[in-house]
Amino acid sequence: AELRESGTVPNQILYNAVIKAHSTAQDVDKLKAVLSEMEAAGLPMDAAMHVPVLRAALHSGDTELAAKVHQQLENSSGPLSADALDILTRVYMGAGAVEDARQVAGLAAAGDTTQNSQTRKKLLLLRARDATRMLCTRLAACHPVHVS
Repeated sequence: AELRESGTVPNQILYNAVIKAHSTAQDVDKLKAVLSEMEAAGLPMDAAMHVPVLRAALHSGDTELAAKVHQQLENSSGPLSADALDILTRVYMGAGAVEDARQVAGLAAAGDTTQNSQTRKKLLLLRARDATRMLCTRLAACHPVHVS
């Protein structure tokens, strides 16, 4: 909005830079505002934005923001970013959304590149480790251990 007020009409490259800057600054509210502005201008989020947007979602625990990227990844016909899939899984596992994380592993499995195969293995290991951590956390909350 500030760019438009100054007379600059943002393009995809400029939006990418602004999204990356807000992600780096961990300013999720401004990042979301820029994404909304892009949508209003008819510019879709492109693949270059997936990782910065997902990093912001991971930092804030914002599964709604992550779900926007997830939807685009599901509809993508190009190669999927191993980094994007990894971060997306971490967002979902951090929120306890195990089924969503499994869908991400399915996306990695759907591709037949070596990178996606390696990503799927990594995601499965990550899922197991995070599931164990979540279970231990929940068990500790239900059955606290008292140290005498």
